[in-house]
Amino acid sequence: MITGFKAERYGCLRRVELELTPVHALIGPNDSGKSTLLRALGAVATLASRPAEWSRVAPPGTREPDRSSAVLTASTGAGWYRAHFGPSLEERVGVGDDPIAGWSRGWGKARPAVDPAKTEPIVSLIGPSLLARFDPEALREGSQLIPESQAIHFLDGRGRGLPGIYQAIQGRGDEAFANISSAVRQLFPTVKRLRVVAASNTELAIETELLDGTRVSARDMSEGLLFYLAFAALPHVAPVKMLLIEEPENGLHPARIRDVLAMLRAFVEDTGTQVVMATHSPLVVNELKPDEVTLITRTPDEGTRATAITRTHNFDKRSEVYALGELWVSYADGKLETPLVDGTDA
Repeated sequence: MITGFKAERYGCLRRVELELTPVHALIGPNDSGKSTLLRALGAVATLASRPAEWSRVAPPGTREPDRSSAVLTASTGAGWYRAHFGPSLEERVGVGDDPIAGWSRGWGKARPAVDPAKTEPIVSLIGPSLLARFDPEALREGSQLIPESQAIHFLDGRGRGLPGIYQAIQGRGDEAFANISSAVRQLFPTVKRLRVVAASNTELAIETELLDGTRVSARDMSEGLLFYLAFAALPHVAPVKMLLIEEPENGLHPARIRDVLAMLRAFVEDTGTQVVMATHSPLVVNELKPDEVTLITRTPDEGTRATAITRTHNFDKRSEVYALGELWVSYADGKLETPLVDGTDA
C-alpha cells in the first residue's frame, strides 16, 4: 500500500504531502483539493502499474506536458516510485535516498524494459486502482453478460455495469450472491428477494421483489439500496491495490453509512486493498480512527495543505469530549477550518 504521497504542481495542488493508512479519509471544505488528491493518487497508481496515455494521467487542465508540470511520488514499505511529467514521462524507483532504476518514455508508448526483480516489489504495491464516484442513474442502467473468461469489473467509476457484475457473482456457484441477498433482506426489511433478470435478449437488469410480491425495477429502486449494492459488489470485482471513493455517504441513510464503512474495512482486511475516500460526512469520520483522517485545506498564499487531524489544535483534549466527526464539525468554519487548525474562534 501507499504509506506516503507527495504531489507537486498537479492541477490545483502546488505541493502537498500526506501520510496514508489502509483505510483513510480526506476531509475539509469544498474546493480545497480533496478530489484532485484522489485523482493524483489514481494517476500514480496507473503509471506505476501499466503503460498509460497522456490523456489518462495528465494533471487536470494541462494540454501539453512541460518541464514545470507535475511530479507525483508514492512511498511504500518496500521503496518509492516517482513520476515526472515532462516532454517524456520520467520515472524513478528507489529505496531510501537511492534510486535503483530510472527510465523515460513518450506519451502513450510502452515503458522501456527494466529489471523487474528491482522494480516489481515496489510498483506492485501501488497500482492498479479504481476511482469510484457511484451515480444512481449509472447504477440503474442495464448491462450485458460478463463472459466467464472475462474479469468482473465496473464499466466506469460511476458504477455502470452493475447487473452484469451481479450475474457473474451469481453464476460462480459459491455463497457470495446468497450472502449479499441475505444482508439486503436484513438491512432493507421490505425486500424479500434480490434478482438479476433478462430485460431483453441482450441486456440484464437488477430488480427486487418485496414481501407483498411487488417487483421493483432498478429504475424505481431507492438510491440507498443501489449504493449499497455497488459497495457490496466491490469485494467481487477484479482486484485493485487502491480503491479511491468520492463521498461514500451519498444516498445512504445514516445507519447504512455505518454498514458500508464496516463493509469497506472488512474488504481491506480480507483483500489488502487500500481504501482512500474524500468525504463531507461527520458520520463517516465517526467510523474511523484518528490516524485515519487527514484535513485538507487551501489558502491563497500556501495552496492546498494536508494536516493529520491528530495534529490539529488541542486535539487530545477535544477528542475527550467529541466523537471524531463531531470534533470536526464543532471546530470548523467550512472555509479554512481555522478554529480546528489554529484554535481561533470561527
